[in-house]
Amino acid sequence: SLQIPLHGPGWNNVSYPVQETRPVAEALLSINGYYTTVYSYEPAEDPSWKIYDAAAPHWINDVDVLEFGHAYWILMRETMTWFLKGASHSSFGQMFAPDSLTSTAEPAFANVPATYYGTVKAGTGFTPRAGLPVAAWVDGNSCGTGHTQEIAGEIVYSVKVLPDGLGGAPGCGTPGKSVWFTTGTQLMEPFAVWENARGAREQVLHPKVGWSRPPTQVFLPIFSKSQ
Repeated sequence: SLQIPLHGPGWNNVSYPVQETRPVAEALLSINGYYTTVYSYEPAEDPSWKIYDAAAPHWINDVDVLEFGHAYWILMRETMTWFLKGASHSSFGQMFAPDSLTSTAEPAFANVPATYYGTVKAGTGFTPRAGLPVAAWVDGNSCGTGHTQEIAGEIVYSVKVLPDGLGGAPGCGTPGKSVWFTTGTQLMEPFAVWENARGAREQVLHPKVGWSRPPTQVFLPIFSKSQ
C-alpha cells in the first residue's frame, strides 16, 4: 500500500502514483468524507480545468477517473492519510500540500478556479432553454463559459470561473471579487463572490430586469483648475 499524507483544511496537489486508471470515487475511497473536490488541469484540452465534486450534482462533474502520473488538486476538510493499493512507480512526482488557500505558499502548478452551478429561472422577457451560452464576468473580463442543459425538467448550468494569474486569465477571480453571470445576452442576478477555498457552490440565477450586459468599472478623469 501507498500512504500519502493530505493536509487540511485546504488544497493538496498530488501526482496519482498507481499504474492503473480508476474511477475517482474508487481511487479516493480511503478518504471518503474527508475531501470535497478534485480538479485536474490539462492546458491543451478544452476546458483546461475539470472538476469532480462529491457533494454537487453529478452533471457538473467532468473528471471521471484518476490516471497514473497526472496531477490533481484535492480539497481536504482535515488532515488525513490517503491509502492506495496497486502497482506504483518508484518516483511518482512531487506533492504540494499548503495548509490552506489563505497561506502565503503558492500553488505548485496553478491556482484552481471557483465553480458555480444551479438552476436558471425564467423572468419577464426571458425564457431559459437548453443550449444557451453562460458566461462569468469579473470587472468586465470574461472569466469562464458554459452552456445550459435540461436536467429532470429544469434548466441548469455550471461554470468554472478562472483565477487571476497562473492557470487562469488576467483580471479574473481573486478572493472577494464580484462575479456576474450572463445567459445569452441576458444579465442574471444575484452576483457571486469569487472564492475557491470551498468546493463547487450552488447559485440560482434569475434575469436582472433592465440590463443586457455585465457591469464594468469605468475610471473617469479628475480635472483641477489652478489659480
